[in-house]
Amino acid sequence: MAMYLLQPHLHHAEDAPPPRSRNPLVRFQRGFEAGFEAIRGGYRDLLTLAMQRRPVFVIVFLGFVGASFLLLPYLGQNFFPSVDAGQILMHVRTQIGTRLEESAINSPTCRR
Repeated sequence: MAMYLLQPHLHHAEDAPPPRSRNPLVRFQRGFEAGFEAIRGGYRDLLTLAMQRRPVFVIVFLGFVGASFLLLPYLGQNFFPSVDAGQILMHVRTQIGTRLEESAINSPTCRR
């Protein structure tokens, strides 16, 4: 197994693409690296465009920051619905025929 996995590396020219591999992990790694380089190149192009047009970038950025202040009224609001705090749900087992008033009086947690 080690002889198969640890085969000597074949050196190739920098400009030439690496030889095709049957190993799915190698193919996944090469695909991931190609996609990452594409995203990195696009980001570099976007930064270059922003630096070439600085006044436009600054105006758009400040407009975005100013528009984000419109969200101030929503700060502190929860995403959960309001809850009726007076509603309590309890599951209690008592002897058959016990009245509610009697079970509350004899309860060890009930204090008068």
